[in-house]
Amino acid sequence: MRLLLTLASLIVVLGLATGCGKPLKLGGKGGGGANPPSAAESGGGSASTDGLSFADMADGLDANKNTALAVKQFWESNRGMTLTWSGAVYDVKASRGRAEVYLADGSRPLYRGYNIILQTTDLQAAGGLKRGDKVKFQGLPSRYTARVGNPVVVTLNNGQIVNN
Repeated sequence: MRLLLTLASLIVVLGLATGCGKPLKLGGKGGGGANPPSAAESGGGSASTDGLSFADMADGLDANKNTALAVKQFWESNRGMTLTWSGAVYDVKASRGRAEVYLADGSRPLYRGYNIILQTTDLQAAGGLKRGDKVKFQGLPSRYTARVGNPVVVTLNNGQIVNN
């Protein structure tokens, strides 16, 4: 019994001496954690007027970079805020009194030519858009698709074209 206690004490002492006994840092400044630093912490990325850029959103939802739990927590903490982003029009489709504007933000990989879907009831503004137009828009995050191996696609509801 005494031998087991001595071995356990030795393992603990060796672990602390080599740094193995240090607690794992999960995110925050300093890196080395499970959550990558935000664009504000790393000094890069362009923020929207509401503080969260598309790049930040895509990085937080990326299943290639984050665990399923981290993605879920990130989504829950950011889904209620109105976001203002910009992008290039890829396509516009309309049905049942609303339009879906497919947009490309070149800062992150595209899925079939787009990575943002803006749902809007302003058919007149959506109908006036041309492929390749650069537009500023806002909306509420309502859905996302983030599968391992595929780019992140974010859908914004209650969308508005701010300018074009």
